[in-house]
Amino acid sequence: MQIYRSNYLEIFFDKSNDLFIQNWSKSPEDSEVFKKEMLLFVEKYQKYNPSKALWLHQNFALVLDTETAIWAEEFVIKPCIKAGNQKVAFVVSKDVFSHLSVVESFDDVEMLTPKHFVEEKEALNWLLGEFEIPTIYKESSIHFEGVDVEGNMLMKIKTSVDTVNVLKLFKDIKKNDDFYNKNLAKFNTLTNREKEVLLKYANGVSIQRISDTFHISIYTVRTHWRNIKRKLAINSSIDSVQYKSFY
Repeated sequence: MQIYRSNYLEIFFDKSNDLFIQNWSKSPEDSEVFKKEMLLFVEKYQKYNPSKALWLHQNFALVLDTETAIWAEEFVIKPCIKAGNQKVAFVVSKDVFSHLSVVESFDDVEMLTPKHFVEEKEALNWLLGEFEIPTIYKESSIHFEGVDVEGNMLMKIKTSVDTVNVLKLFKDIKKNDDFYNKNLAKFNTLTNREKEVLLKYANGVSIQRISDTFHISIYTVRTHWRNIKRKLAINSSIDSVQYKSFY
């Protein structure tokens, strides 16, 4: 039966399965709306005390900032655990990075590790104990699907890797892409020799080996490195590691 409905969130209570089902019919626009809805959710949870909860996040598109994630742990996750929540499943959002922010809000929570699914049926089966997450490894594959009207490459990935780990992979890709776009202009100010020296530093090669490789003095290598740090606004060889993706 439906026990709550707003412009954003619907909550259903399946008494026979001791299960709450929450559906974001519309994503909250900001953290204030999110907090308001979640406090109402907690109020309902404490009234009915279900042991299981299913979050349908397909329409959820809010990226939770650090402050909101901490708030959610303190005022939503912990009170629900205290009210009897033992098992939580999510159907992932179409927005990868908003769902990752939800995943990360559970990172430091003890006693409760939610599972994340692509399909509602699988999530329900797991919650009701009728399905175990498969552990059989299947070889992954990546297929090129073409280019969209904006010139972006479209790829299809087939993998048996856990859903959360796949989402985190996309986060790493976005992080690298953002770094590339932000720093490409600075990288292009380097001379060819400076780019060669930078790659060596990024791979942890010593000054002596760089000197021997390029048949230049150690003092010349140090001069190149000073110029590289100035042009890229970095402070150490550790900062140079991300530039490996430029090669």
